Amino acid sequence: MENIIQIIIALASCITATTAYILWKQLKILNKQLDLLREQIKIDYEKLKREKAVNLLIEWSKFLRQKTSLARKLAEQLDDKQSRELFKQEPFKINKKLFKLAEAFFDIKNDKKDDEYELNEDQVARLRWEVISFLNFLESILTAWRHNIVDRDIIMEEFQYLINPEEGYYILEKVRKAAGGRKVYPAIDDFVEKLKEIKEGKTPGKGPIVKNS
Repeated sequence: MENIIQIIIALASCITATTAYILWKQLKILNKQLDLLREQIKIDYEKLKREKAVNLLIEWSKFLRQKTSLARKLAEQLDDKQSRELFKQEPFKINKKLFKLAEAFFDIKNDKKDDEYELNEDQVARLRWEVISFLNFLESILTAWRHNIVDRDIIMEEFQYLINPEEGYYILEKVRKAAGGRKVYPAIDDFVEKLKEIKEGKTPGKGPIVKNS
């Protein structure tokens, strides 16, 4: 009888050990599956952010026109006083170096060849509309960048052309200041500051998304 009891105890111990081993193996498999699931979710999320970034770039390319580019280049070279007058939609004078840009944007010809040319209220209103539209659309895109809704590296890579440290151009900085600065354009402000930290405003391109082996 004692031998039978010992055999039963031994069998029970074996069953318990076997059950524990099976459970341990199942837990390992489950953890591996969870790791793979988390990795796939991360990859899918990164793909989604890249797709959103590309879609925003497509919308940006549709928005840009020759007039928009001319307006930005013209407004970028205004001084603080002119920038305030532009934002307030008041007439102001420009000097010779801006004549060509003004002529191209307004479709005019400065036949007088004076050292200065005064933009009237209507012209200032047209320029202001283009500049503010440009800033507002860019702010909406960079808000997605700021809150990490899109791939930040792609946006930085594609929009860094708006920064020109050599010429002192930082996405219409003086106009933004006249409009209220960071309170009005916080995303653009953060974007400019981030690019200022990067040597020559250059960022590396994105590599492919790959699974870890």
